[in-house]
Amino acid sequence: MENPWAEPPEEIYAMTVSPEKASNKPRYIELYFKKGIPVKIDGKTYPPVTLINKLMPWGAKPGLGVWT
Repeated sequence: MENPWAEPPEEIYAMTVSPEKASNKPRYIELYFKKGIPVKIDGKTYPPVTLINKLMPWGAKPGLGVWT
């Protein structure tokens, strides 16, 4: 079993950043949904895959998805 007190190695942050290196500045976006599906970011319409690809780096900068 893995040691829960062990710090994760830096190389695991391939798609995000460590919490210590994450930005403390807020980034505000407006997501628009149609029937529960995101269709726009800040008023601009994107195809589904493009929309997700655009959001991914914005989530990575503040370390979203990292649990420590």
